[in-house]
Amino acid sequence: MDDIKLFGRQFLQQLPVKSLTWPSSNCLRTIEAQQWLFEHLLDEDQNDALPPARYRLSVLKLLIAKIEQSIVDPEEDVSRQIVYLLYHLNQYKCIRAGHCSDHVHVAH
Repeated sequence: MDDIKLFGRQFLQQLPVKSLTWPSSNCLRTIEAQQWLFEHLLDEDQNDALPPARYRLSVLKLLIAKIEQSIVDPEEDVSRQIVYLLYHLNQYKCIRAGHCSDHVHVAH
């Protein structure tokens, strides 16, 4: 869990994305690690001092890719909360840029 906390400190300091020390694959694929990441670093409702949305989006895209690459068991998956946050931040970016349609279809 030390590597995930180091990553968390670097994330909150907004180190360049390429400079982040990512947690190991074994760590990232666990639901406990993904929950910790969401609760301590990504959840806007639980964290007052989050990095800007653009930075979070950049990190989140890589985080999800790294989690997906780490999965070895078909029963493992990326946390729904993390995937939803990616969708939310993409919509925020899209709206800020002014090139989203007014109606967004969400597949269930």
